[in-house]
Amino acid sequence: MTFAICYPSSEKFLHTSDAYPFTNVRSQEVVAMEKWTLEETNGELRLAPVRALGLDRFTWAHLLYSRLGSVQVYVVYFPSRFDLAVDTTVIDTIRTFGTNTGPSTSVNVWDTRDPHFGKALELFDIKSPPALVFATGLQLTDIDPRGPDKVNFYTITITNMDVLSSADKLPRSINIAHDILVRGNPKEITLHVHTNALHSLLQTIAKVARVASDEIIKLKPKFQLPDGSSIQLGG
Repeated sequence: MTFAICYPSSEKFLHTSDAYPFTNVRSQEVVAMEKWTLEETNGELRLAPVRALGLDRFTWAHLLYSRLGSVQVYVVYFPSRFDLAVDTTVIDTIRTFGTNTGPSTSVNVWDTRDPHFGKALELFDIKSPPALVFATGLQLTDIDPRGPDKVNFYTITITNMDVLSSADKLPRSINIAHDILVRGNPKEITLHVHTNALHSLLQTIAKVARVASDEIIKLKPKFQLPDGSSIQLGG
């Protein structure tokens, strides 16, 4: 299956009705598509464009799908591009976390020298780095791996600088996000996000993470689905 971002081209073709092959002739544009794959260089992620034909919508779920089969949680950090202290804090913390949680958690850092860095931010709906993203893996309970368009995927994104830059708050926030992904029912959480049920989502994830709702709100996490539906808590 091919997944792609649409970019119009000038090429066209004639489409005819199957029932009336010589009637209702209409012109339909063939669209040159661009999809993205992940490359890893020196332990950091980059986007690589691939040209294709089709009309499919390309999302972060399509981008990550091939890497989610063996993990429960996929973590990606988008650095500030300025080598700030927050970048060192986050990278050191998530790498330690990844080492101590084992192969079920994949920890990754995006290469800021990637010429498509801006496109990567766009795919994850990140307005400006730094940002820490947690995505559901296919090894989670209740995940039905039917392809990136049908599976109950969601991401948790933290951009709160007070959290990311704090050596005390960051480990706690990582544990909370990780616990929500691993312990929570992805079908229930994605339904709350899809229906914009903010209060229900907050109650559910607070119970799953075994913390007070106020503690989650202070993190200001954003829950997002591949179709673009999202809920920002504490925003």
